Amino acid sequence: MTSAGPATHPDLSPDGTKLVYVRPAGFGTDWSFTQGGLFWRTYDQATDTFGPENQLIADGANNYYPSWSPDGNWILFNRAPSGDAYNNANASLWVIKGDGSGPAMELAAADQAPGLTNSWGRWAPFMQTVGANSEPMFWVTVSSKRNFGVRLVNQARPQIWMTPFFPNQAASSVDPSNVPFRLPFQDITSDNHIAQWTQKVITTL
Repeated sequence: MTSAGPATHPDLSPDGTKLVYVRPAGFGTDWSFTQGGLFWRTYDQATDTFGPENQLIADGANNYYPSWSPDGNWILFNRAPSGDAYNNANASLWVIKGDGSGPAMELAAADQAPGLTNSWGRWAPFMQTVGANSEPMFWVTVSSKRNFGVRLVNQARPQIWMTPFFPNQAASSVDPSNVPFRLPFQDITSDNHIAQWTQKVITTL
C-alpha cells in the first residue's frame, strides 16, 4: 500500500537500491486487477526507507509483473491493452529503461502474435556474450499458451518459452528479442509459469 493507493508486484533491483511495483487503477487482488501503472522508488537498506515515487508507465493499459534485468538497467513487464491481469490472452512482453528514459519497447519477435498469453516474463540471472565482438546477451523466459509441434495444438497449455535479449539493440530502439523456443523436459500435461534458475549444482555421494 502506498499513500496513493494499493501497490502490488514489487521487485527489488539487483543492487538493492530501487523498487519497481504496480499501482492498479482498478484493484481486486494481487493477481486480478486492471489498468496497472508501473512506478519505482529508491530504497535505502541502512535506514529501511523509500524515496519519492517515480512514474514509469501509466497509459491506461494494464502493465504488470515488472522484473529488473540482472544488470539493473532494464525492466521487463507484461502489457495488455485492456482487461484483467489474470490469464490475459493478449498479454505481451515489453521492456523499459530502469530510469524511465526513453519509451517502452515490445519484444515483438518473442511475442510473435497476439492471443498467445505471453505472461510471467522473467530474466535468467546470468549475463552472457555472443559473437566475435562479445555482444552482451540475457535470456528471458515467458509462460505462453502457444501451440507446440503436434503434441500441444489448440490446448491452451501454458509452457515455458525462452528468447535472447540483446541490450545493445534495445538501447538503439531495435527489437532486442528473437523467435523463442520451448524449453525441453517440460511435462506437456502440466501448467508451467515461471522458470527457476540455479548458479551451482551440488551433488552428494
